[in-house]
Amino acid sequence: MVIQGILGGLRVTENSIALAVVHASFAPVSLAFFTILTMLTSRKSYQRPNQMLAPESNKISRLSIFTSILIYVQLVLGAVVRHTTQYLVVHVLIAILVAMHIVLLVRRVFSDYSSFANFINLSMIMGTIIVLQMTLGIGSWYSEFQLGERLSIPLRTAITSGHQFLGVFLFMNSLIFSFEVIRYTAAGKVDGSKLKIPNSARVQSTT
Repeated sequence: MVIQGILGGLRVTENSIALAVVHASFAPVSLAFFTILTMLTSRKSYQRPNQMLAPESNKISRLSIFTSILIYVQLVLGAVVRHTTQYLVVHVLIAILVAMHIVLLVRRVFSDYSSFANFINLSMIMGTIIVLQMTLGIGSWYSEFQLGERLSIPLRTAITSGHQFLGVFLFMNSLIFSFEVIRYTAAGKVDGSKLKIPNSARVQSTT
């Protein structure tokens, strides 16, 4: 948080686009740090889950972590686009990749982990956010690069800020999802009496 404050101060005093991008890119890292710290120090993290994941669940773990990384890359590209109006095409392509990975994640949860309420809730939130995020992304592009000054400044600010906020909110949810998967998997390694084997792995083992 101190580093973020220093970057914010330098951003104002130096009026540097590079510092603006770094400042915007570091903000999600700060939020991620405090999100993970909160989860690690919460009472819930010290309680053993009622259900546990088997080692065969490493696929969803990798998928959730990679999705979080993609979302962060997208946030950085969003900062670059906002401050430089460059790399818009790359930003759009990564947005499509993020949406595809979230769809895969939601599909995997509903097909293999429907008994895990946490996974269901978080995946539904992420699915809802990505729809709103893509909608606001199109709105941001249209308001900034097509309408421009023909649209009122408060409305343009609301659209772009909403797009940015949802991106960070999506990143936080993906981190929480990844943390939950890791927590359930770690519990399964300690106590295998309540393991949940993914349906896909169960089907493969019987064929």
